[in-house]
Amino acid sequence: MKHILLTTTTLLFTSLAVFAQDNNAKAKAILNELSTKTKSYKTISMSFKMSTKGQDINETRSGFAKIKGDKFYLSVEDQEMYSDGVKQWTYLKEDNECYVESVADAGEDFITPTKLLTIWEQGFKYEFEKETTVNGVVVESIKLYPIDPKKSQFHTVVLNIDKNKKQIQSAIIKAKSGVTITYILTKFETNVDIPDTTFKFDKSKHPGVVVIED
Repeated sequence: MKHILLTTTTLLFTSLAVFAQDNNAKAKAILNELSTKTKSYKTISMSFKMSTKGQDINETRSGFAKIKGDKFYLSVEDQEMYSDGVKQWTYLKEDNECYVESVADAGEDFITPTKLLTIWEQGFKYEFEKETTVNGVVVESIKLYPIDPKKSQFHTVVLNIDKNKKQIQSAIIKAKSGVTITYILTKFETNVDIPDTTFKFDKSKHPGVVVIED
């Protein structure tokens, strides 16, 4: 009897391991396709809704972003962010202040548009979760987990991907702090003309602005 129980347990854990490997392989294949498709675009222009929920916060904001390689422009109601790939500017509209730092010093505290579309490529392991149909669109859900949890502010990231378009439909980012940020893409255009001046803060367009550099 003991031998039968041990055999059954071994088979169970072996089946679970094979299932996990299959899910990981499926997730990797989907993410590779997503990376290839995303990197094939010369530019991306997208609109989104961003909801932030936590113990002391519950808000939803709308925004839009423009991306060109490692450059981006982001507008979210009360602030704008610019990045030319070297410098990053954060402009606070109400205060008329602009904070400048190098991209290398920016860290991972803020999910930039470029990071949102490629977040799985570095520092995460992944697992295929499920395939569902939402409003007639087939969506593949993948969970991401930090490879080194001690060095990451993230607990879990869930990507919902349009299976046919190979584009992110939404992303749910759960931080260790207890805050959950959900991005829902409402518009996604590619290969539109975006001049490089879009990605640099123009002081002349903001009279009286106070620029603070690190």
